[in-house]
Amino acid sequence: MDNVRIGHFKETPSEAAAESANSGPIERKYLDIDGASAYLKCSKRTIYKLCALRKLAYHEGAGLRWFLKSDLDDYISSGRVGIYGAERRRRKSA
Repeated sequence: MDNVRIGHFKETPSEAAAESANSGPIERKYLDIDGASAYLKCSKRTIYKLCALRKLAYHEGAGLRWFLKSDLDDYISSGRVGIYGAERRRRKSA
């Protein structure tokens, strides 16, 4: 009965330890200003500017700014430009 699994949770400490040993490095959910600038491949000054313009979401704590990777991905995808001429084709067919 001590090896019972419920969903994706490990019930015995040995199973949890075995899985964590095989999973490799833990991916961080939050990035600091240096991590965010490296992730977006821009300068720290640009990150601060985007925060001041309220174009980039961040969390503040202990005097530091923390960025979720999902928020950085959302910022990248918000600047997506459509295919050239796609809008013209839709207008003509409508």
